Amino acid sequence: MKFLAAALALLLVGVASAIPSIQLKYPEFVKDKTLLYDVWINITSGIPGMHPQVSKSAMKMELKIYGHTTKEAFIAFDQVEVSNSVASVGSSVDPVEMKTNSELQEKLRIPIKVTLENGKVTSYTLDGEESIESKKIKRTILRHLEVRLDKKALQSTGQLSLPLTYNHTVPTSVGNYSSHYIITSSPNPDFPKEKNVINITRTDNYEVVPYLAYHIHHNFEQQGCPGVCKKDHVENQFSAGCPAEFEPYHTPMKKSFVQHHSLIKYKDSVITSIVQTTETHVADIYDQNMEVAINSLIRYKDVSETPITEPTDQPTQPDLEDWSKETNEKELDDHCKILRTKDAIPTVKEMLNHITQIVLKSSIDGDSKDIGEKLVFLQKALSLMRRKDLEVIQKDIVPYESIKHATEEEKIKRFVYSLRA
Repeated sequence: MKFLAAALALLLVGVASAIPSIQLKYPEFVKDKTLLYDVWINITSGIPGMHPQVSKSAMKMELKIYGHTTKEAFIAFDQVEVSNSVASVGSSVDPVEMKTNSELQEKLRIPIKVTLENGKVTSYTLDGEESIESKKIKRTILRHLEVRLDKKALQSTGQLSLPLTYNHTVPTSVGNYSSHYIITSSPNPDFPKEKNVINITRTDNYEVVPYLAYHIHHNFEQQGCPGVCKKDHVENQFSAGCPAEFEPYHTPMKKSFVQHHSLIKYKDSVITSIVQTTETHVADIYDQNMEVAINSLIRYKDVSETPITEPTDQPTQPDLEDWSKETNEKELDDHCKILRTKDAIPTVKEMLNHITQIVLKSSIDGDSKDIGEKLVFLQKALSLMRRKDLEVIQKDIVPYESIKHATEEEKIKRFVYSLRA
């Protein structure tokens, strides 16, 4: 019995030793095979630690990657389930009810063509029938499949010394920030005697650059203001300056990004096994850290012989790193059924005149009791206006140099308009 146990132990060690350690190289697609992955996306927003003030939504699906070649693949999704936005959860791991979303699933099932070279998506397509949600989900997954490896380590022919660390500088429209990488190896659960999993962790340092979304999505720039408040900021004529209660050189928003890749060996190829990403946006306002956290997990589960049909007549899309092409503001407005700002000009003028009359009459009636709410609505509507729209409204406001000879109504109207700053 002891001899049998010893022989078995030696056999297991021999099998494990026969499995070669994974060589550091970029992941590839597996030709003529479809790799299957489970995908989870979890979003929470609110004030962490305050149970009634944290909401959550979630999504899960199956990702299919068919290798047309080792660099080109056809990608599609299936088994799409989503949750509603749950208004009150205890934590990000609280379970939520998931249901099949047939409409979204129909769009995500449309295959796209992707080229992945040296860890970077160099080209991809999207179908003309895509929805705004399906396009964003597909772009997000493609970004998560990208990975950057150190050139010196890739060129090394000897035994790689791990852990390995390196930095990469990323240029943006608001300055350069750095991504810090660390590479380690770990045992594959199937073969615990051999270090044949490569783990790559990326951490982005955004402390040295302003919050990028201010330049892309915020309306400051459209109102003639700098995208991010600076020390030398001068308030413009529309009083659309820095966020209230913040110094001119501060931004209330911060962002963090951490991503983990695991690469494993599949026959003669190296494939992506796991991609785990945590992206956090924090607004430090009103003495509270209001946080939006997006957690995603892509996990390899199986391989299939069933191919994905090659998509045709799909236009090639812009570079994934070109964020200026990521969001079409009109497309978002139409999707959310938001009126164009120029269509809201008559409503804003009416609100401004209505509030002016309430103040002018100085009467305590039903309208005056709601004046605070009306001012908030007016301020919100004006904050969404573009500069050219504000110029139209500005024509109804008495200019500063004429205020000495203005009527009481004109003075009140100018004062109410100035409260939006």
